[in-house]
Parts: sequence; structure tokens; C-alpha cells
Amino acid sequence: MNKCFICKSMYVPMCILNAINHFMLNMVLIWICHFANLAIKKQLIDRRGCKQRLERQADKMLTQSQYKFPPVYIGVLIKIPEVCHGDLAPRNVLANTIEKTDQDLYILGTKNVKLKRL
Repeated sequence: MNKCFICKSMYVPMCILNAINHFMLNMVLIWICHFANLAIKKQLIDRRGCKQRLERQADKMLTQSQYKFPPVYIGVLIKIPEVCHGDLAPRNVLANTIEKTDQDLYILGTKNVKLKRL
């Protein structure tokens, strides 16, 4: 009795053609498993590369943002454009920086209230 080296089941070759067919089937299964493993490895490498490129892009955006918008001191007056306003209202709103959060964001407010959003 012979044993299949893929599925570990017992088989009895009826003739030489049956043995050759079973051997060919085993070889095909080995190649399929090999190429499936290669595809999975390639996909993991691609995902790792995507993550690295996204991190690099985020660092670049942060650097550009820090260069374009330097840090602001607490209490500085900031002009906020494009606020919904009436015809006779001023074109811009002026706000003070009240405090800085843990994520390096600033909380803005006027003399009456804190601004929830721009």
C-alpha cells in the first residue's frame, strides 16, 4: 500500500496509468500550494509597503503644515475668514487662542464664548 504525500490517505495503484495520474495530481497540488503561498507573501509585502508609504506621506504633510503654520502663542488674536455673516456684518471674525490641547491643536474663542468649530 502506498500513501499519498499530500492528503496522507492510502491508495492502491490499479495500474501504472493510475499511479502516474495520482503522482501528477500530487505535483499539481504542490505547485498550487506553492503559488498560493507566494501570492499571500506578496500581498503581505505590498501591505507593509503601503503602510510605510502612508506613514512617510503623513510625516511629509505634518512637516509642511508645521512650516506653513508656525506655532501660535496663547492670547494672540487670529483672523478667521469665510464665516457666514449678514450684509452689514464684518467680513472676518477675530478670535483669541485660549489654550493648546494635547494633539497640538488650539482652542479659539471670542470675549464671550469658546468656538466649537470653524
